[in-house]
Amino acid sequence: MAEVANSWVEAWQGKSFHLAFAERFDGHRAALSWARAAFLVAFAQFGYTYGFATALTPLREALLDPATRSLRVPIFDTALDVAVREMAYVTDPDDLRGIAVVFARRVVLLPHGDDKEFFTRWGEVLRTKQFPTGITVQGHNIPWPTYPRHALDHAEVDR
Repeated sequence: MAEVANSWVEAWQGKSFHLAFAERFDGHRAALSWARAAFLVAFAQFGYTYGFATALTPLREALLDPATRSLRVPIFDTALDVAVREMAYVTDPDDLRGIAVVFARRVVLLPHGDDKEFFTRWGEVLRTKQFPTGITVQGHNIPWPTYPRHALDHAEVDR
């Protein structure tokens, strides 16, 4: 390994070149990446019944065509430990009720499967309210899926 490293260094001796830094960060696409990850976690937990729920149609469409920039997904920064992975039903405040998927330093909120107004309501929150430096949400824990549980699909079959 050391021989390879030395030969690489020798090959570059005496050469110089200019590196130009190009800003390629797109906040909208980054947010959609977090939303996609949250959607996959929720899909593993709840299954096809949740994944194809009408409430998630705007998210599925945005993931298929991110250039449209038609959707703002609620994503929040946290100060949690980097090892934290959690899910919760958010019940309060009403404007943010839904499913929280926590990825250490990011929390993504997704709608309950029957909440067709979730993204519209979130858009109104962004247009009309000023958030303080933080907000407290309340809810109930959901187990983090360590395998595809598809809990709602099984509930349909069990009826």
